[in-house]
Amino acid sequence: TMTVTIDRELEELIPGYLKNRHSELQVLKTALEQGRFDEIRSIGHKLRGSAGSYGFDELSSIGGKLEELAPAGDVSSIQ
Repeated sequence: TMTVTIDRELEELIPGYLKNRHSELQVLKTALEQGRFDEIRSIGHKLRGSAGSYGFDELSSIGGKLEELAPAGDVSSIQ
């Protein structure tokens, strides 16, 4: 059925998606060290949406929190 095909196609994309999110951790760390909170907010926003699409609810929640905390420059909470 169509659903099974879509699920398999999505499943094949997951390793690459997770690898990209792992690489993004260094970008986030550097952005935090340099006080680039707008970049952190943007990454959080994208993570919230994309992780939810892949079914990673916890990652989506983390993205939402980054998006929420970044404008206030709350370094300790972002860490």
